[in-house]
Amino acid sequence: MEIELRSSALILIDIQVGIVGMLPHSEQVKVLANLGRAISAARNAHVPVMHVTVGYRPGYPEVSARNTLVSRTKNAGRLLEKNPDAKICPEIEVRSEDIVVTKRRTSAFFGTDLEIILRTAEIDTLILAGVSTLVSVESTVRDAFDRDFRLIVLGDCCSDADVGAHEVALITILPRASTVCTTDELIAALQKGSRM
Repeated sequence: MEIELRSSALILIDIQVGIVGMLPHSEQVKVLANLGRAISAARNAHVPVMHVTVGYRPGYPEVSARNTLVSRTKNAGRLLEKNPDAKICPEIEVRSEDIVVTKRRTSAFFGTDLEIILRTAEIDTLILAGVSTLVSVESTVRDAFDRDFRLIVLGDCCSDADVGAHEVALITILPRASTVCTTDELIAALQKGSRM
């Protein structure tokens, strides 16, 4: 796997207290540790780190009753922008140079300015990680694929409360539109990467 560093970005999707916290503890520890290594390698290679979070305004004006997935979040009173469960996990360092994008649906692109930010920075390769694999990561991969981005998914930096869904996404769905790799493979590629 070859990576052109100048045109790549690491994008972390929904690494938030109330989302990662739904995973079994051992899975949380594993994913956050791998993410820490991936972030460190990206920063060392001068690859930008971007965070995409899901959050809602008070009263949930963005939530339609017709959207069953998002409605469940509203009904549970979760992920209001100012609430502790919407915060990025404290294990993940957010630096001043990082970009943070807030989304209202599953895909990191739907209704956000992420694509404008990426195109302005001339980024064409997205290294993706996040929770949940089958919902937010897979939705973002589909959207990015249709926008002609090159996609790399860090399989060991993704997880899902449904282990079966996670495995289906990593083995069957995501490889159709992206390169699925491990954190170790990414680190090796970043260390060899070119800055053309």
